[in-house]
Parts: sequence; C-alpha cells; structure tokens
Amino acid sequence: MLSQVSVVEADNIITNIGGILNDNSRVGKEQKTAMDIAVHNFNQKSTMHNLALHFHKLDGDLLQAAYAAEELINKKNVQVIIGMETWLEAALVASIGNQAQVPVISLAAGGIKTRQWPFLIQMANDVSKQMDCIAAIVKSNWRRVVVVYEEDIEAKRMDFIGKDSVWVLTDSVANLLDSANSSFFSSMEGVLGIRAEYSENSKPFLKFYEQFRKRFLLEYPEEENYNPGIHALRAYDGITAITAASDRLNHKTSTSESLLDSLLLGSFTGLSGEIHFEDGRLSYQPIYRVISVFNMTYHKLGYWSQEFGFSKNLDAENGKNDSSEKGNDFLRLVDGLIKWSGDSKRVPKGWTRPSLQDPLIIGVPGNAPSENLVKITSIENSHQKIYSGFCIRVFEEVKRILEYDLPSKYVEFNGTYDNLVANVANKTFGAAVGDITMLAKRWSGVEFTEPFTVSGLLMVVPVKHAQKAWIFLKPFTVGMWLATGAVLIYTMFVVWFVEHRSNPEFGGPWKDQLGNVLWFTFSSLFLAHREKIQSNYTRVVVVAWLFVALILTQSYTASLTSMLTISQLQPSVESLKMSNAKVGCDAYFLRTYLQDVLQYKPENVKPMHNENDYLRSFENGSISAAFLEIPYAKVFANKYCRRYTVYGSTYRFGGFGFVFQKGSPIAADVSKAILQLAEDGTLRRLEEEWFTSSAKCLDSQTNKSIDILGFQSFWGLYLFSIGTSSICFMLFLAKLLKNYWCDHKSGDIHEGAESIWNKTVRLGQYLYNAETGNPRRAPTSGRATPKIKKAIRLSKFKKRKNKENHFLLILDAEQ
Repeated sequence: MLSQVSVVEADNIITNIGGILNDNSRVGKEQKTAMDIAVHNFNQKSTMHNLALHFHKLDGDLLQAAYAAEELINKKNVQVIIGMETWLEAALVASIGNQAQVPVISLAAGGIKTRQWPFLIQMANDVSKQMDCIAAIVKSNWRRVVVVYEEDIEAKRMDFIGKDSVWVLTDSVANLLDSANSSFFSSMEGVLGIRAEYSENSKPFLKFYEQFRKRFLLEYPEEENYNPGIHALRAYDGITAITAASDRLNHKTSTSESLLDSLLLGSFTGLSGEIHFEDGRLSYQPIYRVISVFNMTYHKLGYWSQEFGFSKNLDAENGKNDSSEKGNDFLRLVDGLIKWSGDSKRVPKGWTRPSLQDPLIIGVPGNAPSENLVKITSIENSHQKIYSGFCIRVFEEVKRILEYDLPSKYVEFNGTYDNLVANVANKTFGAAVGDITMLAKRWSGVEFTEPFTVSGLLMVVPVKHAQKAWIFLKPFTVGMWLATGAVLIYTMFVVWFVEHRSNPEFGGPWKDQLGNVLWFTFSSLFLAHREKIQSNYTRVVVVAWLFVALILTQSYTASLTSMLTISQLQPSVESLKMSNAKVGCDAYFLRTYLQDVLQYKPENVKPMHNENDYLRSFENGSISAAFLEIPYAKVFANKYCRRYTVYGSTYRFGGFGFVFQKGSPIAADVSKAILQLAEDGTLRRLEEEWFTSSAKCLDSQTNKSIDILGFQSFWGLYLFSIGTSSICFMLFLAKLLKNYWCDHKSGDIHEGAESIWNKTVRLGQYLYNAETGNPRRAPTSGRATPKIKKAIRLSKFKKRKNKENHFLLILDAEQ
C-alpha cells in the first residue's frame, strides 16, 4: 500500500526529509550545511508548505546506513531520503527504500545502471564519463593505468607518489580540493585531477557561497577552508529537486510513487549544473575541468567534453576559438603548464624506473644448451662474470634504442627454465633474458615481449656420404655389362667381316683393321663415327645396333640419375615413427611435444641436455635424428655442417622472448624496440654474426645443390682418360726420340762440338716436323704398290746422304 508523501497540519503542508550522512567527514559536513541552507531558504519563502529535515549521522559503519533508513522511515515518517557518501551506503539505503516505497536520492558518485531499485535516484553523473576523460588523458602519452582504491588516501606515505609516477584523481577526490587544507595539498603535489565543471559567477551561486561560508564557520570552526565544493552544491540541488517535485503534487491525494515520478520529471538549472534525470540518473553530458596540483594549490589546465575533447577554455569548447585551442592531444595543449611530481617539467613515464642505485635484476639461464645463444664466463680471481651470446646481444641492443636509460644487472640462474620464469613471477627477478621459449603455461604469471627469433621446430639428421668414386658402374649389373660387351664385339666382327674386303676404310694391316672397326662400333654409341660403310647388310646391322645403343644409353642415364638423387634423401618424421627409430630432443617441454603432438612413443624419445649429448648419441647410433628449436638447429648444423644437416618442414610454436613481471611497462617498450631492430636489419645482422656458417660450411652448402653431377661421382672415369692419354703420349714421344737417335748417331764429326742451344733447336724442329706410321694410301687401293715401296726405300737412302737438307723426302712414282 502506497504511503502519503506529506503531513497536512491545518492549512500548512510539511514534507519530512531524511538525511543520512557522515558528520565526521568533510563531504558530510558540506552536505549537511548545504541542506540546512536549502531548507532554510525554502521555508522562508513558503507560507503553505514547509520542509522538515531529519538527520541520521553515521560513524563509518556501513551497516548503520540500513538501520538509519529504517529508523527515519518508521519513526520520523520521512517521505524521501537524501545523502549517502559512498555507493555501498546508497545501495543499502535503496534496498530499504524500495521495500518501504520511499524515494531515495543518492549523492554518491554514480554507480551502475540498474532496475533493482526503482525508487533510487542518483544525483551524480555516470562514473563511466569520468573514465572516458581519464582514458583521453592517458592516451596522450601513456598506455596503461593502475586503478587504486583508497578510502583514506594514504598514497604518499606508502611511497606510491614519486618523480616517475603520474596520478590522475577522479572527481570524488579532486572535488575535495576546494576545501582542502595545507597538509592535503602537500600530499597531492604534482598530481592531475578531473572534476565536474560548474559556474562560479552566477547570482545563485554567489549568494549560496556567502551563506555557506558563514554557516560552515559557525558549525565547524576547526576546518581550515570554508569554501563549498561540488558535494555541497549537489546536496543543495537535491533539496531543491524535492521541493520542486512536492510543489507539483496535490498533497491530499499524492503518494510516494507520484512523488518519485515528479522527481524524475524535474528539469532545472541548479548550482551544480543541469538537473535532468533519465533512467534514474543525471542525463546531461558533463564538462570536466582538468586540474594540476602544485605550489600548495590547484591550477586549471583546461576542459574536456565527450564531443570536443580537450580545450584550453570554455570559449574554445563552444567553438569560438581556433582549432589550436582544442583537440585530443592533452599534453600538447597543456605544454609548459604542468609541474610534475618531483618538481620536474619532463613528462614522466608513469612508473618508477630502475636506477644505478636500484638496477633491474635480470635472471640469465646458466645451463643454456648452446653458448652461441647464452654464454657465461667467469673471470679468474674475481666474482664477476661476462655475459655474452646472441640473446644477450639482442637485449643490449634493445637497451641502446630505448627512450630512457635502463640500468640492469645480470644474475646467473642454475635451474630449469620454468623455475626461472617462476622467479620473475614471484618478483625474485625483475626480468629474465636468454633462450626462453614462449609457452602458454608460462604466460599466466609474467609478461612476454615480442619474440626476437623465428619460432618453430626443426629436425637435424646426419649427412649421408655415398661411395661415389665408381658409381658410374652401378647402373648396370655385371651380367648387363658383360652382355653389352658381347653384343659390341659381335657387332664389330660382323661389320669387319662384311666391309674389310671392299672398303678401304677397314683395310690395311691387322692392327689398323682392328682399331678402325673398334672405333667405328664404339663411336656409333654417340653418332660420332666418320668412316663410310658400303654394304647394305652392314647398314642393317648398324641400325639394329644403334637402336640397342639408344635404349642402353637412356636407361643408363636414368638409372645413374636416380642413384645420385636417392642418395641425398633423408628419413621423414613418419618413417622414423614407423621404424621405431630413436630420436633426441630437449629435456624439457619438447619431449612432451613429441609425444603428445607428433605421437612418438615415449620409449623412442631420448632427452638431451646439451650439445655434447647430441653428438655422443649420434656417434654411437643411439638416435637417428634430433628435434631442435630453430635457433638451436641453426647453431648445431652450422657448427657441424660436414656431419649434420637440417631436414624436413618446420613445426611452429612460440619463439624466444624476454620475460618481465606481470604489468611491467618495460615489456611493451622492449617489444617496440625488438620490432625496430627487426625493421632496421639489426636482428638479421646479429643472426648472421652468431649463426652463420664458416667458410668451409658455406662451400659445402654451395656445392650440395650440384652434387649429383659433381667430380666426386666420376673421378674414376677422369683418371682413366687422363692416364690413358698420358701413357699414349709418353709412348709416342719415346718412339720419336728413338728415331731421332737412330738417324743422328752416325752424324758429322763436327756435330759433337755443336752448342747445346743449337742441339735443342734442332731437336725441337725434328719433333715438330717428324711423321710416323704408314704414308697415305692411294684412294683406289687399300695396299701400297711395289713402285711406292721402292721409292720410300730410295728416299730414306738419299735422306742419309744429304747432310745439308736431310729433312727432304723425295718420292718419284715413275722410277
């Protein structure tokens, strides 16, 4: 049943209003003073309608708010309740008011929109509007915000405020600056704040200002500051809204529900701004004033609104000034107007950075599998250590290009990589640098940077060295070679038998006939013969032989090519699994990856701890392949390029990243620096420095692609050809020297006195002009005639007699 909203005594209407506030807080004191002034001003003007204000003061106990609401409703018969300093207090009172159907006006900061309490009216703007303003400030220079809720503002004593910190206060705190004392300002030196803007020049405000100062001084003389703040203005406007709503009602028939509807329909300009409700909350878009605290007071920096962003003054907000007076870049508009914490004009990063006195402690793995990645060297007779390797160099390059100094200290950690990451999470280390793989299970307690290496998994296998010196004989079996030789000899015999009687090309002495027919038959394999054949029978035989030779040549070529190609093939992942071959891997997470993802049997996976484990296992044959992350695989294959190679496809997962504590702003800056190093080529240069193969390995890798037709596959043939040619040359040269000695051993008696130079010249002339073998035969006959033989003998005789021109050969066919 709905209750009456007012008490009618004779012709005078009295509206009972309950006030719940904390009289011990500055906010509560301002609210009480403002409500008293509002009731006093209304009752002075009204003759038929008076307000009765009943206060219930709280002492900080949250549950007392609910008890106060029940007491005011049941004992004081209040028709509306106003007050509450916190949202939790407002929620408890709203529950009581909802049960009793009594409207409740909350002066606390606006909470969430809810229909749980239909009798609740929030006399404050939506808190999300403040968050939009703060987000716009942060976006100008910073990326992250740490939200701190402190009821008593104990931040400076806890050493939270320093020269590298940036604090942005919401209006619940910033609004207290109008009434703050000197100790309050000293604790807020250098902070930013936002507060709802209201007019301080209107006549109603100036009147209220004077009334407030006088009344507040009388009631609270212990306070240093007597100026009203936004909390007082909203309390005054709350009473004004109640009186306006009550005046619109017919008090003889009105109910609490009609009073609620009248309150929600109210619309007027109050001391705190426009008063208009929608869904139980103030609906107008507020304008926030951005302030900065320094020199024991606060200074106005500008304004912010949802529509225009930041502006230096309200004229710019209303579009009366040029665009340089407004925009979204807060720091540009207020450049030079802010004095930051620590009396600094430099814009802080927003967090306390490491210093030389308090450097960033960085854990470095002391048991890295490869020294190319992380290497720790102890200095003799000293406790100092030298940290080097690819990962350390990358981090040093990152520090070099950061926008600020990052003093740090490396500390060796001899434990598992999971424990190293855990020590960053529990803040034993500020960060971890090394060959630390980014895994999902390591992500929850720390911040990983962008990976600085290529992510993935590769397989390393031994290089196969085939015995290729005589591989050119392997395409054919022994029986095939014998059959081919037999066919060649038989074909040679047939050609000779048919051709030698009539074809002078195959005539002459037996050794010439055998050489010619052998040359003809063998050169026909390559279509390189010059001899002409005359018999059609021979042509048929040759055509058949050429067909056989073509098939044999093509088959030989294909078989040899296949042998050379297959010798380079390596086992695949599937073939290793099917053959139950043993494989090696990192002793940590890769073992689980091979078993769970690649489906290797646990007994076939051998854990390895370092490079020497892999070498020993490969050499003794206990593993057939090794699975390594890409950086490890590059280092291993480059270091032992003659013995091992990378083979197969890449299995992708996390790469190497640096580790920082959760929420650390350094992680984002380091990630940006890593991207810069990748873009300017520094990462590539470091990879080449630490991972590039030696010159010997580069030569091996360059020749690997042409190994199929390399010299090592055919050096036997080359040796045979060169040896045969050399022997023939030596025999031919010996025969010439023998003839020269025979021709000159009975020479002129003065020849012995000839100089060595003349002897050398004469020997050279002989070797250049001498001829051996049979003279050219006549084209019509395959044999020399008796006259030609006689002429040859005569020429030899005359050559010995003619000492002055013994190189002249006289041939007289007519003698």
